[in-house]
Amino acid sequence: MTRPPKMINCPVCNRKFKSHYRQDRGKYQIHCSSKCNGTAPRKVVTNKCVQCGTDYQTRKKNTKFCSRQCARKATTVKYTDNELVYLAMINPGYGFRRFVTALYASRERAIPKCIEVFNKAKEMGMDPYDCLQDPSYMRKVDVFEYLENHLSLPSQCGGTGARNSLKKLKEKGIRGNRRLKDDSHIEFNWGVIEPRKW
Repeated sequence: MTRPPKMINCPVCNRKFKSHYRQDRGKYQIHCSSKCNGTAPRKVVTNKCVQCGTDYQTRKKNTKFCSRQCARKATTVKYTDNELVYLAMINPGYGFRRFVTALYASRERAIPKCIEVFNKAKEMGMDPYDCLQDPSYMRKVDVFEYLENHLSLPSQCGGTGARNSLKKLKEKGIRGNRRLKDDSHIEFNWGVIEPRKW
């Protein structure tokens, strides 16, 4: 049921106009035109940047960063070097790519950062990369069970185009005789580290 229009004054130009109810927004229109809507003063909110800690003013309530530089930095400096090494060491067999995906939204920026941190740790006698890639924690599964948890086969086993043909093989009742290493059963362990949401 549509609500009837009502006569109100525009807060910008003070002109009386017929305000229509906007069902998509759940309220009546406030301004008489898009020109007045564009020139209307907006509410400014003060937020604290989660990266650098400075207070900044914005018109959007849900922003977390004061600038693009801080947002970019947060994708790579979300966790300290010690936290990255600690998380890698308590997640043996989890897999390097899955590890980076669990921690960061953007893998492209985070992978070089993790490799740099892991190389420093290796110089001090720890090897977080080898710990993450430890095959002894993986289980061997057949091709069909592997495809239940993954989008496609690894490149050395038939690549992405193999999924459809394997579905057809399964329908015919033929089992995949190849055994593949699978790490999808390993859950990520956060230990004492609090996951960051930004």
